[in-house]
Amino acid sequence: RGDAKLRIGVMLASLNDKLPHAQVRESILRSAQVCADLGHEVFEVGRLYDGPAVLAAFKTIWAYLARDVMLGARARFGAAADTLVEPWTRELAHWAESVALGDNDRMMHAIAEARSALEKFFASADVILSPVLDRPPLRIGELAPTAGFEHMMELMFEYVSYTPLHNMTGHPAMSLPLVPAPDGAPIGSMFSAAHGGEATLIGLAYQLEEALPWRDRWPYGAMPR
Repeated sequence: RGDAKLRIGVMLASLNDKLPHAQVRESILRSAQVCADLGHEVFEVGRLYDGPAVLAAFKTIWAYLARDVMLGARARFGAAADTLVEPWTRELAHWAESVALGDNDRMMHAIAEARSALEKFFASADVILSPVLDRPPLRIGELAPTAGFEHMMELMFEYVSYTPLHNMTGHPAMSLPLVPAPDGAPIGSMFSAAHGGEATLIGLAYQLEEALPWRDRWPYGAMPR
């Protein structure tokens, strides 16, 4: 159990420098207030790194993974792979072919700078609180892999414009369903810490679950066990 008082920075802007949906913003600010009520020092955090460059790097890495999937599928199934693999993955793999070699250098530089900036921040603070996603849960089908490629590229990389940071820098992070949307749908509050800071996050999670228990909270239409 972690009872230490932490310094928690609240970062609302996404990697593409946009603020989240109003419901998400309200959820995060209420989560921050709960942290303050528990005795933690809570403060606002501005941009620590080049967010759009980090998001572009993530997009490129994701596209490279899609390209690897297509190469493997074609090696096994031949030309039939073009109909067996979902359109989103297939078109993302094709997009990867347009990435210039110089973009790879910029990508690695952006990730390294973000990692360094976070480590510098965590030298004087303990945790960052931010959204998990930029809006409340999407309706089924809004991110269907059969949707148009341009639609998917725009919506996907806006929707997931917070978590990629930790995927690439390796910093531990956790999502807690502290403050739901008005309709009961869960909205995640993401807490991240320095490398090796998992114990700090788990201790904070214990405190927050006692303050805002979610075990018996079910959104409309869910099937409680």
